[in-house]
Amino acid sequence: MVLVGSAPPSSPIGVDIEGLPSEVFPGFDDYVLAPSERTSECTNSDRRRLELWVAKEAALKTTGHGLSVEPNKLEVVRTEVVRTGGETSSLDGSGAWASSIRAPDYPDIDGLNLASVPCRPSHAAALSCADRLPVTALTLSDLLIQ
Repeated sequence: MVLVGSAPPSSPIGVDIEGLPSEVFPGFDDYVLAPSERTSECTNSDRRRLELWVAKEAALKTTGHGLSVEPNKLEVVRTEVVRTGGETSSLDGSGAWASSIRAPDYPDIDGLNLASVPCRPSHAAALSCADRLPVTALTLSDLLIQ
């Protein structure tokens, strides 16, 4: 799968997409999840934990930090409550800005907006931006038809 994002130069964005493994590696939670996320109902499945991972990677790409900042230093927090399959999630796959990053030690990352990007069920994808720009998801067939 390929994920491409575009935005005005005044609004840097970060995107990430990952295939969902059958299970996460040992130590994943310690490396990726903030302490508050380790006890959250939203991290009760490998899928939910991987959604947090791609959201954090997207945020770190927005600022250019990459993995020089450990993902467990960032917390994904809901800005809008979204229900998915009976569970409350900060990342719903709709392309809507439904969460943000809390990272008080990193002012350029703190407050970045997050949206899950619609993709195949076998993948998780996220978009990050300081601004809440309109999000449009297009498939390859959408682009080829136009």
